[in-house]
Amino acid sequence: MDDNKMKIRYLKEPIVRQVLLLLVVSSLSIISLLMTHRYMQSRMAFIRSLVDNEQVRVELSNLVHTELHAVQSSFQKMSMASTENELQSLTVGINNTLKKLDEILFVMENGGVLRHVYKAHSLDKEELVRRFIYGHDNERRIDTEVIQIRNNLPEMQHFIADFWEILAGIMQQEMSVRERRLQDGEGYYAQLLGAYARLDPFFDRLMDNSFQIYFDADTEKRKLEQKTREVERTFQKRLVWIFMAAGGVILLLGWLVLRNVGKILFDRRVIQDALQVSNKNREEMVRSYTISLEKEAQQREKLQLVVEQNPSSIVITDLDGNIEYVNKQFETITGYTREEALGQNPRILNSGLTPPETFENMWKTLQKGEMWTGELVNRAKNGEIYHENVLLAPLKNDKGELTNYVAIKENITELKKAREAAEASNNAKSQFLSRMSHELRTPLHAINGFSQLLLKKNKNHTLDERQSDQVLQINTAGNHLLELINEILDLSRIESGGITLSLESISVAETVRECIALVASLANESGITIDVDQSIRGVPHIRADLTRFKQVMLNLLSNAIKYSHPGGSVSLSGEQRGDTVHIEVSDNGIGISEEQMKNLFVPFARLGQDDSGIEGTGIGMTISKQLVELMNGTLEATSDPGVGTVFCVRLPTAEEGKEHSTLDPIVAEGDNEVVTERTATFLYIEDNPCNIRLMKFIIEQWPTYSLVVRKNAEKGIKAAAMLNPDIIFMDLHLPGMTGQEAFVELQKNQKTKDIPVIALSADALPTTVEECLQLGFVSYLTKPIIIESLREEIEKCLQR
Repeated sequence: MDDNKMKIRYLKEPIVRQVLLLLVVSSLSIISLLMTHRYMQSRMAFIRSLVDNEQVRVELSNLVHTELHAVQSSFQKMSMASTENELQSLTVGINNTLKKLDEILFVMENGGVLRHVYKAHSLDKEELVRRFIYGHDNERRIDTEVIQIRNNLPEMQHFIADFWEILAGIMQQEMSVRERRLQDGEGYYAQLLGAYARLDPFFDRLMDNSFQIYFDADTEKRKLEQKTREVERTFQKRLVWIFMAAGGVILLLGWLVLRNVGKILFDRRVIQDALQVSNKNREEMVRSYTISLEKEAQQREKLQLVVEQNPSSIVITDLDGNIEYVNKQFETITGYTREEALGQNPRILNSGLTPPETFENMWKTLQKGEMWTGELVNRAKNGEIYHENVLLAPLKNDKGELTNYVAIKENITELKKAREAAEASNNAKSQFLSRMSHELRTPLHAINGFSQLLLKKNKNHTLDERQSDQVLQINTAGNHLLELINEILDLSRIESGGITLSLESISVAETVRECIALVASLANESGITIDVDQSIRGVPHIRADLTRFKQVMLNLLSNAIKYSHPGGSVSLSGEQRGDTVHIEVSDNGIGISEEQMKNLFVPFARLGQDDSGIEGTGIGMTISKQLVELMNGTLEATSDPGVGTVFCVRLPTAEEGKEHSTLDPIVAEGDNEVVTERTATFLYIEDNPCNIRLMKFIIEQWPTYSLVVRKNAEKGIKAAAMLNPDIIFMDLHLPGMTGQEAFVELQKNQKTKDIPVIALSADALPTTVEECLQLGFVSYLTKPIIIESLREEIEKCLQR
């Protein structure tokens, strides 16, 4: 009994209480610092893991491109095979590559582990083994391009079978390569060319998909890297402030404790001295001591304010989960007062939206005596839903016994809203681009379609040489305009790093010749001469995207013409320097000042030419520079005001042995009339008069075919059931019922469910194309259509 009294008396000792207070506050501060630091480290580790995962996706997308290129090369080698053993070997190689490609795509679509073998050198047997680990944790991510490539892999077997049949026939006839060429497109060699004509666009689509996968992964990785840097800076700032605050509290408390201990010792000495004086002096010393106690209470209140005014919500519970303490931030966020919260379980905040496995993981972690971090979706007293990042840790006494749980929670609701708003903005932008694509393609459908018809010589009409040349220019310009429309609509993708490029070996001289032909009329109007130095012919092929390279050159040439003086000249020259080709476009025009040169590649900067009457938007040079850089090159300019300007494009040379050949989009010579023997009836469901007229002219080329037109889906469905046409051409954007809805209705009717339906639409979004093909459309042709492509689809359907 006396021992217990001694312990109680010892704990009541003021000096002991001061020391215990210092230890408790210091411990809490250190624990809070450790928990905060660990929480920050775990968040950073998680974000870095996302970056590493996207890097793996980037590398896997590169493997996809490499394997696709290997398959395409193997098909090219098949045409050179002289024996069936060689064909068999190449076929086995293609099948092995397709199997490997399918494994890579499966990992990219579902996540998993992939083992890939690299050869250290083409002449060595030494191999390097790389193990890829990819986690597909984002359930909202739909890998459309991956799915498209995987869905198209089985079609390779049809190409292999076609090549086998063709090449086997060639081998049986024992024809030499020269003899095959002398046949001038007849027999098996013509079939081989036809097989290649089908194979190339097939691989172009797959290559486009592989590049899209790469750029999507690279873009996501860049965003995550930027997010990592932002979070790391934020965490560092917070950690510094927390360290400063905790250090200040501990120093302040230490100073107060030392001062109070000194004061207590001093008071004791005074009291002891007072025992030797009068009762009056003793009472005065007692009063002095009681003032000291009030100051101690004031310091304790300051310490409590540090916790009370913390910007994070702080909750302390007992081992049963009953709330023992909440700070003011908790009251602000939840709407529950402290009196309402004390004694309650934190489940009063449960919204029912947090996954049950989150709570299971939380309690398992706490039962191990470890800290848990995670995200909870809670409900405030007024019913409002909010999100919190939570750091939950067990508290132990000096004996190591678990006594309480403490939670430090940060409200992240606004951050989530901002993220959702960004996603909504992206969706709206996609819808806008889709609409613009449809509206711009529709008039081009008529321009390109009618020009194709005029270029096809037949008995009904003929064009003289001059007229043919003029219509050909219209068609070529229309095709190029279509390319430019696609590029403008992709401007946002260029800025975000998501544009798709098809890098190949390109002839500089041939491309420059085509570009000069397109700007010749513009130069003639101003009396500008275009001088092409013979050095252009001598430069090697470059590795670039043909469409994008033409876009850059056309922009540089047109700018040089527009900003030259009437009667001036524009010059082109080229040379090889090491592994790059330098192409210069120079003029003797107005030039660019040093101050204007700073804004040359800034979007919408007209460099003081807004009132000059010279047409332009101010984004051409910006796009050109970005495109050149995406093709691993550079674009620079030098200028002397009043003398002229020189633009220099530098692009890497192509690999040896890989040359690029181009074909005119439409051949205006020869008899292109298609001879058909069987009769057929086609139903065209379309509401646009111009499109209807174009289709009628196209079908008129084949006398044995007839065309029936209906201007809405309802009438079209009735006509299909009555006429039983051989093929139905369906527009998607129809008044009332859409083309997709009309197709579903046709499938419900026994009379029409087996009629092949071909979609004809200006909607070029890959998602729309995929949707229609999955519904059951036999084909999807994007406006403006190519007549030859339409004819091929008709023949396929009629042969079914």
